[in-house]
Amino acid sequence: MEGLRNLTKHSTALVVGYCLIYLTTIYLSVGLNHSFWGDECHFYKTTLLFAAEPTLHTLQHYEEMSTPLPFILYAGWSKIAGTDISSLRVFSLIIAFFTFLSIFYLFKILFPQNSSFALFAVVLFSLIPYIPGLSIFIYTDLSAILFMVLAFIYSIKNKPLLFFLFSFAALLCRQYLIFFTIASLLFFALDYYFTRKKINLFMAMAAITANLSLLPLFYLWNGMSPNNELKKLYINEKIQFHPDAFIVYICYAILYTFPLYLILLPTLLKNKKIISITFFVSFIYWAFPLTTSLPAIEAGFLHIGLFHKTISLLLSSNWQIGILYQFLFFLSLLFFVYMTKLCIQSIKIQHKKHIVFSGITLLSFLAIMPFSYLTWEKYILPIMPFVYILFFETPEVQKIINRVSDFFTKQNNLTN
Repeated sequence: MEGLRNLTKHSTALVVGYCLIYLTTIYLSVGLNHSFWGDECHFYKTTLLFAAEPTLHTLQHYEEMSTPLPFILYAGWSKIAGTDISSLRVFSLIIAFFTFLSIFYLFKILFPQNSSFALFAVVLFSLIPYIPGLSIFIYTDLSAILFMVLAFIYSIKNKPLLFFLFSFAALLCRQYLIFFTIASLLFFALDYYFTRKKINLFMAMAAITANLSLLPLFYLWNGMSPNNELKKLYINEKIQFHPDAFIVYICYAILYTFPLYLILLPTLLKNKKIISITFFVSFIYWAFPLTTSLPAIEAGFLHIGLFHKTISLLLSSNWQIGILYQFLFFLSLLFFVYMTKLCIQSIKIQHKKHIVFSGITLLSFLAIMPFSYLTWEKYILPIMPFVYILFFETPEVQKIINRVSDFFTKQNNLTN
């Protein structure tokens, strides 16, 4: 226990040190003058547009599909550091640093008994293959996640005004983060039903207000994205639910938490009836196999992201890829059955309400994101902190994390 107290005492210094080493490694490996990476080229052009012409016309017609706050922030930074690509990438490193710290602070609040949970959350998130690139190149993902995590923190603290401000900021970074504000509304309504605490009504009103605050922007755009040529290219079909996207996102929620899943796997395999049912249900994959969205194909993309591209190079045929995704779908279904039980058991336990919040947020994401015109692996990133919470609340994962923490603290004591 002395080791855990020492870890808690120095946990902030440890995570700051880890983040600095992580980001310095990326900086030394990539450099600030690296050639454009993926969508960074047009994100950079949009930033320059906002820096040069911060007008209502720019806000209405800029050539992106997402909401404008990240470009405005980068443009603001350019007024201080300059508009060259290297200066703007420094701002990306700063955003990444504060995103990692916000995740650390969130988990430190949720698991105060052992700060190693917060450290593990930061490390796991930083090791997702997309994060190194998003940490240095000019992208909008980490700023959206930063504001969403801050909104989640202030939902836990029951601070309606701050919750509204950061929720609205998150939506102004990526409009699909509405899955979080809708989940927040559902959670606070549910919590009010059981507790009758008036604070839940204020929090629910804050979630509604955050959503409604986007309406003036949608009115300006005459839709949910800027009125531009990209909109004409991408939004050319009616809104519909894509079952293949639903399956894909379930799979990736497990894929990017696989070390935690392996710890939980022996428990998931105890119920033979559930195993049989979920294995049978997993064959639904073949009715809705992974497909690259038509707008992505028209834009020249054959895959939905890094993992799909990698396995397409390693596996020679579509049926082999299909078997792999069906297997991931099966594993994911086992996880969702287990976590559904965990959430139901936690509904009336006040100090466990973050479990219910996380479960509702995950379900909200899976219900909303398949309506998107584009299926993309990277879109799963905002949901990862909530998936970590669900894993960290299982006795099996807690036991392993505590053991690892004890091991490192003992090694530290021996060296000292």
